[in-house]
Amino acid sequence: MNIINKLHILKDTASLTYEKLSQNFWCGTFQALQKCIQESEDEKKLSSAYSFLAKHWPKMHEAGVDLEEIVQVLHPLDIIEQFEALQDAGAHLDIDQIVRSIPGGHGKIDLHRLHSLGADMDLIAIHDDSLEPCSFDEINDLIINGVSVQVTFDLSESLILGSAEYPDTLFKILYFFYSNGIDSWKIREMINKIIPVKFIDESSLLYIADLIDDIIEGRPDRWPIVGIKSKEYSKPWIYLHCDDYLGIKPEKTLANLPKAISIRDFIHHTGLPYIISKVNYHGLTLKDFIGLNYLPAGGDIEELAKEANYARLQYEDPIDWLTLAYLSDSGSKLVNRKMLLEYGDPSRYNAIDYDFAKKFMENNSDH
Repeated sequence: MNIINKLHILKDTASLTYEKLSQNFWCGTFQALQKCIQESEDEKKLSSAYSFLAKHWPKMHEAGVDLEEIVQVLHPLDIIEQFEALQDAGAHLDIDQIVRSIPGGHGKIDLHRLHSLGADMDLIAIHDDSLEPCSFDEINDLIINGVSVQVTFDLSESLILGSAEYPDTLFKILYFFYSNGIDSWKIREMINKIIPVKFIDESSLLYIADLIDDIIEGRPDRWPIVGIKSKEYSKPWIYLHCDDYLGIKPEKTLANLPKAISIRDFIHHTGLPYIISKVNYHGLTLKDFIGLNYLPAGGDIEELAKEANYARLQYEDPIDWLTLAYLSDSGSKLVNRKMLLEYGDPSRYNAIDYDFAKKFMENNSDH
């Protein structure tokens, strides 16, 4: 054997030896990394192990380590970053399963990257609290990156409810969703979570007063666009503003009510007993309220009489009698004049009330 052949043999032997050593090195390194990742609780060691594996997994695979085994050890974020390279190497990857395996949620992930890989963005969004939008821009970002409008709307509930104090911001968000296909009844359902229209806690109305005012007193072509009917929110508005329209201040009477508020609704939701107590407190009588405010504004005296019946006013009660007598004197036919005469007793009253009761009994006793 000549020297040339010997050199070739030595070279091939060295190459095989190096290849074998290299193979052993990478296989051993993978096993060490695998053990560290599975058992260690040291964050620095884990970070270093994941980083080394992400950089050198191709060499480990080339050395004979099974690719599926490598994928099981790689950090999910690294798999997403090298998704195409792993697929090209023969890995069978499920992007949705990989995303769900990310520890601590998906806040570190580029949504655009996930969307480009064909991930089920709705599924990701539903199961990840960190994707709840905190601004209008984040709502846009979710939709641009494949999250459906409906899921984005559902995720935006906290943002929508938190915008209750800012009518313009709230309207902008709701109009965006409505324009993108969310039904008006769902918009109304969301608004009703903000504004209580049935069981009203008056103390909770103050922080949403601007919103209620905007719906009732704002541009008439604004909220109806998204399916909000201002009349449906008359009750909370009346609870907020009823004292302002009782005619105690001449410049603001029932005639000045917003278009969305009817006199009938105002009286019903305010309640006749409350109206009486307020006008009396300011030195006026129900007769003053009826003659100077209610009737001039177009109120129907019989509607007021119905409210008296709703309040269960009693003819034998001196205070109730006075109210019923005022209504009768103002033209109501629903008040029982016979019972007024039966229970009327001017001696139970003082000053103005005495004069009215005495005059009422005198004028009606002849009929």
